[in-house]
Amino acid sequence: MKIIFSFIFLISIVFAGDHDDDDHHFYKKDLTFLSLNQSQQSIVKKILQDYRIKMKNLQHTQKVFAEQKQNLFLQNKFDSIKMQQQNRQLSDKASAIEIEFLKQMHAVLTLEQKKKFIHHMDEWEID
Repeated sequence: MKIIFSFIFLISIVFAGDHDDDDHHFYKKDLTFLSLNQSQQSIVKKILQDYRIKMKNLQHTQKVFAEQKQNLFLQNKFDSIKMQQQNRQLSDKASAIEIEFLKQMHAVLTLEQKKKFIHHMDEWEID
């Protein structure tokens, strides 16, 4: 029995060292895998600060729209056009934030960094 456990342990060690260090990505929206230089780090820091502010504003807008939707739903006559307009406005705002973020990141990253980043782009999609 000890021989089997020793064998399994040795096999796991052999295969554990088979990963590329550049592919380590531990947290959602973690950009450390990009190995940014000093200049890129300061630019990306500013991009992320702006992104967070815009996301906070979007969350506030989502709350306001949710309240407005509830009020629309409680009306005697359901206004599907107004509901659709609000949904479109919210979707357009979210899309604009996402596109602006990706545009700014595209301008900062090298081709190799972009190749790494695209594998994690879904983390930056706004639902």
